[in-house]
Amino acid sequence: MSVDFGPGGNKKLRFEAPWDFDSAMGNKNRYVDGTGYYAANIVPDVNGGPNSGGSYNTVNPWLVVLAYEDWYRELICDKWTKAFDSGVFERAYAMIESDKTQYQNAFTRNYRKWNNINNSAFRTE
Repeated sequence: MSVDFGPGGNKKLRFEAPWDFDSAMGNKNRYVDGTGYYAANIVPDVNGGPNSGGSYNTVNPWLVVLAYEDWYRELICDKWTKAFDSGVFERAYAMIESDKTQYQNAFTRNYRKWNNINNSAFRTE
């Protein structure tokens, strides 16, 4: 999420790109165990820390506020339960399993061309 409080900014909270799959799919070591409120924690800079040219810590203040509010956590739990009960996760898993077979050749070509991240743990060739 972001907001522009600058002189020309509209000061509205905006939800930005939700497709940061490199973080969601485990390409960053700080997400390897799947526990904790990572989006609401202070974490090393997004480029990997001091050895990557950056040495700052960062946090999304909007998510920090929301993640620790009981009303918000209850809302998320309710939405998650409804989604789970609807079978959406089983359908998504089945789709992923189907797509990984159907598009294996395309995935292999993609990694050969764009292997600019440490994805060796995900490669099968």
